Amino acid sequence: MKFSVIMTVYNRPQLVLMNTLVKLGANDWEDGEIIVVDDGSRLPYGPMRESFKHLPVRWVDCPQTECYSLDGTNNPVRAWNLGLKEAKGDFLFPMSSDIIAPRARSSVR
Repeated sequence: MKFSVIMTVYNRPQLVLMNTLVKLGANDWEDGEIIVVDDGSRLPYGPMRESFKHLPVRWVDCPQTECYSLDGTNNPVRAWNLGLKEAKGDFLFPMSSDIIAPRARSSVR
């Protein structure tokens, strides 16, 4: 596998995350994967997971024991590290879950 896009999600509104995944899905994913690390969100992403089964999206749930600091708050660095550990790509691209990604160009001019 050539590349992995990694994003963490913490209580991201579903519409925002869905828009990001739809735009990413418009690209060619033959040699890539999208890893979404749920960083202990309280929002239910289960139904959305089903909507994106046609894409190479892997959802990773960050256990509270791994992704929370001792004071009980979420720790995004631990979530990023979990995503990096799960990635299978040779090239890793961290991405925010609230970016509307444009479709990639097939050729450079």
